[in-house]
Amino acid sequence: MKNKRAILFLGLAALCGLATASVARKAAQKGPDGVPIVVAAVPASLGQAVDLSKLRIAHVPASTVPQGAFQNAALITNRVLARSVVPGEPILESSLLPEGAQAGLAALLGETSRAISIEVDEFKGVAGFIQPGSKVDVLSTGNNGAGVRTTETVLQNLKVLAVDVRVESNDGTAEAARVVTLEVTPRQASTLAAAESEGSLKLTLRNPKDDADSRPVQMVLGTDVQEMRF
Repeated sequence: MKNKRAILFLGLAALCGLATASVARKAAQKGPDGVPIVVAAVPASLGQAVDLSKLRIAHVPASTVPQGAFQNAALITNRVLARSVVPGEPILESSLLPEGAQAGLAALLGETSRAISIEVDEFKGVAGFIQPGSKVDVLSTGNNGAGVRTTETVLQNLKVLAVDVRVESNDGTAEAARVVTLEVTPRQASTLAAAESEGSLKLTLRNPKDDADSRPVQMVLGTDVQEMRF
């Protein structure tokens, strides 16, 4: 009798094991719940080409799939990003430049725009807070020819395309400098080049909602002429 009970228990255990394995196998075949969409696996910057190795597939409820999402990463490989993305962010059609756009800085410029780079001191002003996409004004400080130092705003409301840090050696000392690339018109490029050759440049960070040019008012403080804006 005891042997029959043992055999019965062993048989039930085997059946339970088979049932569990069958359920697990069906779940594996079904795959994760939700709709697959392509998301960024690592941070990527605007102007970069989409790299298949830096993407992954996430599954989300069908009701939350964002408009313009992709389900196949191969469809967007080598497309160029129109904006920066963070890990886990869905890659949307609106995140990409039109098909055929080339990677690099040129892809970010308007048809009649130019890109120009200037060097600013990383430890002065707000250079440490300026990021690609920021809007800035350019201030130039120099002598006016009569021995009076003046500061004036030479350009306003420029878009920052890129921010790069370089380490340069000066008399054996390592110095950190920040190179900022701005989007300008051809005329603004000439103005900026002239201002850089005549004095030092600083950037002031604008509110992203402020697109209006402000009227300069100069005030004399001692031997300095400093520009104030209202």
